[in-house]
Amino acid sequence: MAIGAIVFAVIIILGPATGAAINPARYLGAVLMLKAFGGTVLWSQVPAYLIGDLAGGVLGGLAWAAIGRVRTDASYTSLAPADPVPATDVVREGTP
Repeated sequence: MAIGAIVFAVIIILGPATGAAINPARYLGAVLMLKAFGGTVLWSQVPAYLIGDLAGGVLGGLAWAAIGRVRTDASYTSLAPADPVPATDVVREGTP
C-alpha cells in the first residue's frame, strides 16, 4: 500500500511535466520513437533521465562496495572459524 501511495504521489506531481513517465526506459524509448517518426521532442528533459540513471548506478555500486567491505572487515574480526571443521565420525547409510 505504501509503495502504491508513493507512486501515486510521484505521478500526480510529475505527471504534467513528464506525462507520468517515472520509468526512464519508458520515457527515453518514447522520445526516440517520437523523433524517429517525425514528432516534436522536448530535449531539455532527456539529460535529467540520463544523469539520474548514471548517478543512481554509481551510487548503488558504491553502496554495494561499502557494504561488502564492512562485511569483509566483520569476518576478519569474528571469532567463528572461516572454514567449518569436518566431522571425523561419519556414519554411512546402511551400516550399523
